Amino acid sequence: MTPFSALPCEIALLAAEHAAWSQVHNDWLWVASVRLVCRRFNGIIRRICFETFIVQQDTAYHLPELAGLPDTPLSLTRRLVIPDGQLYTRATEQSLFSQVNNIRDFTGGTSHLTSLSRIHPDLHLDSVYIIHLESWSARPWMRWLFTTPRLHIICGVIDDAPMFEGQDILHISGTRWLIVDAFSTSSLELVAHIQPFLSRLTVLLSIPSLERLLLRPRIYHDESRIPLCEAVVHCASEMQDERIWLDASVVHLTNGEDKEDDRQLDIADALAGHALWEAGAPLYIKGSDS
Repeated sequence: MTPFSALPCEIALLAAEHAAWSQVHNDWLWVASVRLVCRRFNGIIRRICFETFIVQQDTAYHLPELAGLPDTPLSLTRRLVIPDGQLYTRATEQSLFSQVNNIRDFTGGTSHLTSLSRIHPDLHLDSVYIIHLESWSARPWMRWLFTTPRLHIICGVIDDAPMFEGQDILHISGTRWLIVDAFSTSSLELVAHIQPFLSRLTVLLSIPSLERLLLRPRIYHDESRIPLCEAVVHCASEMQDERIWLDASVVHLTNGEDKEDDRQLDIADALAGHALWEAGAPLYIKGSDS
């Protein structure tokens, strides 16, 4: 067997790149160590290491230092994930967002989105996943948000408030693929709230550019999840709308009290990338009821 060191440089680089892409989210430290092999390895592996940047609690304090480097790797970041509700200090937030000027996919809270839109008002994102919802009423960032073709939001089933305040914003939206995670930790109260929830959900179908509305139940109890799925199937059939999709496989089977479980679920969704919008199946197909 030919040793790795005896391979032509181009083949060795391809092998290292393949290994790095396959392991970067499982063993980041090992992938980062591959950068030390040589300068050419560093050029390729450095980009892979920072393609996706997840702001972890134990590294957030080092962000100003990282952002202040003359050739900061944050400029290589295309996918930014902030799984916690805050970035600890305004200086940390400012230093991070000022350098991630090439990101295409964002996961975080609405407060983070507000800051990002203020620093980079001309930034065009491919996808946004809102995991911390402070308010839907901040119009400037909402208009910026709805230029995003892929949007992912979490909505409580037991919640009588409109999903969006000032729903006229929907009529100028450019969103094409929308994921709504129906969230609830309740087992007894949820069923009575299903129909009001669906009424609020179907308002999103007024988005003129919308091609797909994918509902995913993030419900902690089967006795609540199953009635919700059945109600969505019936709603799509009644409306005869091919844009309504359902991914009934997305179930978080915990008691709903472990915030770390929710955090890991959000990170997994972010790492799934644009494939997340291709999950599920349509609930109504034209001609299927004839």
